[in-house]
Amino acid sequence: MSKFRLEFKLKQHTPIIHFQSEQSGATLRATELKPKLDRFLLENVEGIPFKENANKHKSLDYKVKIEANGKSERTLPNSFLFFANNVIKEDKDKKHMVKVQSIKIEFFSFNLEVLEAIEKYFNEFMLISNFGARSTKGYGSFSKKLNDTESILKKYYPIVFKISNPNMNNWEDIVDTLHKKLKAGINFRSYHKSLLFQYMSMCSL
Repeated sequence: MSKFRLEFKLKQHTPIIHFQSEQSGATLRATELKPKLDRFLLENVEGIPFKENANKHKSLDYKVKIEANGKSERTLPNSFLFFANNVIKEDKDKKHMVKVQSIKIEFFSFNLEVLEAIEKYFNEFMLISNFGARSTKGYGSFSKKLNDTESILKKYYPIVFKISNPNMNNWEDIVDTLHKKLKAGINFRSYHKSLLFQYMSMCSL
C-alpha cells in the first residue's frame, strides 16, 4: 500500500438512521465523518498542520473513501419519536435503520503528519463518536477494533457504564432507559428522578 494511503476495516455495532437509506450505498458518510474527525484531531493533536479558509474555518488535508457491503434495513416503527417529537406516519416520510456486513474506510493524503495522526487516534475517535440521526441514542456506532475500550473511554468521560452480557436484541431499550435515567427521568410504570436533576439539586444546597 502507498505510504500516502491508510485503510481500515470497521465493525458496525448499531444501525445508523440514514437520510438516504433507500440508496444501495447508504452507510457511514464521508461528509459527516471528516468534519467530526477534523475537529477531534485539531483538539487532541498539538501542532497538527491545517488549512484555514477566509471564514477562519480550519480543516485537515486528506480525502476519505468509504465502501460497504451487505446492507440490511429495518423500518422505524410508527411509534418512534423523531426530531421535535414528531411521529412518522406517512410512508413517504419513513426512515430506515441501516446496517452493513462489512465496511472499509480509506484515507489519502500527501501530508504524512496528518496520516500518522489519523492512524494513531482514529480508533479513539470512533469509540466516542456516533453517526447519523439520533446518534446520542446509541445509533450509528462503529469501531476499528475493540481492544481496551474501557480505558480509552475513561480518557474522555469521567464515568463509564458497563452492561454485563447485554442482549443485543433489546440494546435500544437499554440505551433509552439509561438515557432517561440520566437526563429526563422516568414516569412510566415506575418513577425515577433523573440523575442530572438529583445532581443539580445537591449543588443548589
